[in-house]
Amino acid sequence: MIIGGTLEKLYGLPVFSFPGPSGTTAELPGPDAVAWRIATGSYDAEEAWEAAFARFCAQVDTTRVRALIVGAWEDAYDSAPSEAVQALLAARDRLPALRSVFLGDITSEECEISWINQTDVTPLLAGFPALEEFGVRGGQGLEFPALRHEALRSLTMETGGLPVEVVRGVGASELPALEHLDLWCTYHPGQTPYDRFLAKSHELARLGVRFSVGIVGLSEHLEAARRLRAELPEQVYLWVNAAEGRMYDDAEADLWTALDPLFGYSRHPHASAGLPCRTGESVISVDGEGTVRRCHFVRTELGNLYDGSYRQALAPRACPLTSCDCHIGYVHLETLPLYDVFAGGVLERVPATPARREPGDGTGLPRDSAASRCP
Repeated sequence: MIIGGTLEKLYGLPVFSFPGPSGTTAELPGPDAVAWRIATGSYDAEEAWEAAFARFCAQVDTTRVRALIVGAWEDAYDSAPSEAVQALLAARDRLPALRSVFLGDITSEECEISWINQTDVTPLLAGFPALEEFGVRGGQGLEFPALRHEALRSLTMETGGLPVEVVRGVGASELPALEHLDLWCTYHPGQTPYDRFLAKSHELARLGVRFSVGIVGLSEHLEAARRLRAELPEQVYLWVNAAEGRMYDDAEADLWTALDPLFGYSRHPHASAGLPCRTGESVISVDGEGTVRRCHFVRTELGNLYDGSYRQALAPRACPLTSCDCHIGYVHLETLPLYDVFAGGVLERVPATPARREPGDGTGLPRDSAASRCP
């Protein structure tokens, strides 16, 4: 899973990165006007995260701060953010207006999501009883024992493998104000035990969490994919990505389409040269330095996230590439109906209409639906 950029908004506020020790703090925004991001870098950090936070507390009126983002801390691939958590808790009396916290806003360039070390995050919820939004990225060492929190409306967990104990802890928690629960998980065949992954999937379904499951369409994965489709909850969409560079004959494609009625969108690269695409207008790709590009596959720079220079470059534009063969790219082509197919679930890759094959139907989808026009 590639995390190409850091958060742009939190709690409805634009993100502002607090300057490092060698930066200038002469013209900082209003304390309540932005979501403050504090990071030190995972490699060769200039200072410890808690030192950066101490500088922040000394230079910003923290009584007015509404949203805080904990970015990379030193050696995030090897160390949990325990000291960052303790620093926040020690300052809780100085943060009476805090309503949103995100722990671990770290890009893949800084540390792969599956390598990010975490800790028990519930002390933050206990320490900030007025918190309305909480998010965390990284699953290594993540703990979430059951608790009660009266104010939490949104809980987000982004991991490369969510511990089942965390799922159980969330399920056993009392969160009467909760409106949104988003769990972003990935499955890597051969890396995660099948029974463990299946158990997690059923646990998520029991909790009412909406999610999809994916697998690569390699011949050696076919039997595992068939078993997975048969044993996943019926409402969970199993999508199949065509293996990179592989050409599927009709017989092979039929085998995968039997599992994923939308496989036809992935089977062939999509001709895209000169065609309208939402990337560069309402969709962008951001790397760890804040460099903004229209998409992950077009290297032309539009500007920088942190100074806002990319905004003036946002505009409708045609695709400059000959073809697009990856879902995270072609899903945004305006010539494909995929925003209708995945309406309300483009990020999660969850179809608006359940993708099922039914007897006598080549796709298993309503014939008047956008998804039924799958190539």
